[in-house]
Amino acid sequence: MSEPVLFDTTAHIQAFRTRSLLPSMFDLEGEFMVHLSSVVAEELYIGASTTDMRRSVNRLWFFAQEMDRLITPNADHWREAGLVLQQVAARYGSARVAAGRMTNDALIALSARDSKLVILTTNIKDFGLLREFLPFAFRPFNLS
Repeated sequence: MSEPVLFDTTAHIQAFRTRSLLPSMFDLEGEFMVHLSSVVAEELYIGASTTDMRRSVNRLWFFAQEMDRLITPNADHWREAGLVLQQVAARYGSARVAAGRMTNDALIALSARDSKLVILTTNIKDFGLLREFLPFAFRPFNLS
């Protein structure tokens, strides 16, 4: 059986840089059952500076939606993210969470956890820090 996973934004960016098409990540079905986070998609749309990049993100979005594999944080995830990030700020300083990127990572982690997905990421530092305060599954990912 395929492992249910969620690629974070860094894994998708790596796919762009290696000229892999984003929707092709769903072709890894033999090994993974790939899901898409709406938070990851939002980050990808922000960075999609060309028409071709936006089309790729659109294909990824609509394919995930069609396959019923689009994961979106709920109201409880937002609340828990705030509580977790307060703990991070208390231990490591508010500058660590002030940029807002950590908020997105917390929302990805919470929604992946509740959907029983393993996050595949190149962002080991931030997800490792979050896991000090929040139980969820992640592991390193590299296309090369």
